[in-house]
Amino acid sequence: MMRGIKFLYVIFLHAIIAGPQINLHHTNLVDDSENDIGTHHHYLIVEASTENKHYSRQITSYCLSEWPSKWNIQNNIHNQIFSFAELNKQNITSHHLYLWWAPIDIIENYQLYSNQLSISYVISQGTQLVYNCTLPLFGPLCQYSFDYYESDYSSLAEMIHNFHRNNPYESTVFTCYTHLKCIRDPHPSCLDWSEICNRKVDCLDGGLEEQNCWQLEINDCGPNEYRCANGQWIPSAFVNDDAVTSDCLDESDEMNFIANRPYQCYRAEPTIECEDIRCSSQVYGKTKIVLI
Repeated sequence: MMRGIKFLYVIFLHAIIAGPQINLHHTNLVDDSENDIGTHHHYLIVEASTENKHYSRQITSYCLSEWPSKWNIQNNIHNQIFSFAELNKQNITSHHLYLWWAPIDIIENYQLYSNQLSISYVISQGTQLVYNCTLPLFGPLCQYSFDYYESDYSSLAEMIHNFHRNNPYESTVFTCYTHLKCIRDPHPSCLDWSEICNRKVDCLDGGLEEQNCWQLEINDCGPNEYRCANGQWIPSAFVNDDAVTSDCLDESDEMNFIANRPYQCYRAEPTIECEDIRCSSQVYGKTKIVLI
């Protein structure tokens, strides 16, 4: 009985101390083939926290770029480890595991185990382990932590937002578009998605990123469509409909707001307004402003 009381006390104390809720997704990997570069794994889903309340609500996925199976992870003796069977005997619910920062797929597996416990074939799943991580550790094996973490944060979104406020955006850091072969110098430079069809050859092996882009130039819009400066078309109803969120990648449909966008994105977390856009000479004149 005393063990049960102590066990529940640990859970209750964790719920009180915990600030940001950090639960990873897709941690039960089956294949970690390096060729499957498009697979999202061990990622966090966070609602963007912006100071401008007029921004559209959006969520962002923060993913690992390497497979955890390549790491040498050692067990931490300070973290409590329980099997599904032990948790069930203590009447622990999936909500408790959520408060423990357990990965979402482990929580779902435990809920399935609890629901079907009367069926004999799920009894073997009772040996699956759950790690009750000690702050600020999280993950299926408590193998992750944030360098930029303070216990008084109320949410993960707040922590990410403050990080970007204190660490101004570096415009020299780009994403790599891996679905188009491109050789460019100096190594290890790669092709960013915004450099495709930008009227400038960046790939030294034939300029594949500029091939067939002429089709955008002759793209005819329908009667109820608006042609963006980059050749993209959108429904006419989307033009000048939202001073904050544009529908054209070059933002040419919302000309009245974007003058202040570079400064706003300089100290902001990755959002659609700052990431999924493309600089346009028609919009920004001759000044080169890199936002992506």
